[in-house]
Amino acid sequence: MSSAFLDNPASLAVSGKLGYQPDGLSVHQVRGQRAVLQRLRLESGNRSYER
Repeated sequence: MSSAFLDNPASLAVSGKLGYQPDGLSVHQVRGQRAVLQRLRLESGNRSYER
């Protein structure tokens, strides 16, 4: 399980390269601003570094 805010595409890209798949969104308040968090899940057998 992992997560990254949608305004952090570099983190989302690294997670995607490692095989993480989207697993939902959640909305938070960060410093008084709305921020959307992308939850990520790594299924067994879906790890790109094992290939």
